[in-house]
Amino acid sequence: MKIKKNIIFLIISSVLLFIVKTVYNYFGHGVTSDAMNRIWIYPLVLLLVLLLLFALNSRLWANQQIKYVTRALTAAMFTYVLGQFLTGVFEIAGTSSGYLIVYSILGGALGCFGLLFWLVLSFKLRHHRVTVSRS
Repeated sequence: MKIKKNIIFLIISSVLLFIVKTVYNYFGHGVTSDAMNRIWIYPLVLLLVLLLLFALNSRLWANQQIKYVTRALTAAMFTYVLGQFLTGVFEIAGTSSGYLIVYSILGGALGCFGLLFWLVLSFKLRHHRVTVSRS
């Protein structure tokens, strides 16, 4: 998987979310939300996680299945960002919803799936390397 493509995508996502947050706060009549103010940071956190995973096992990124890891982690991050955005909208509007926790749970589950899949791929690559070297 092309790591440069992911880096550019996450930086652009962060910039766009910062613009959305700034515009929404501008038209919020002075009412802001902490949940809304943080949404642009999450793509950068995912960027750091992907760079850490790349540093831990750079050979794995040549594997075609790594795209499932990056897609799961990206879906987790954007699910969480959507939940935080809606939380911010509800806070600015002065209301709330009990369904917003679903976004955090789903985002956490997708993130755990992505990390678990990365561990499985890393183990398979390491196991394959060991069996090949013994042959």
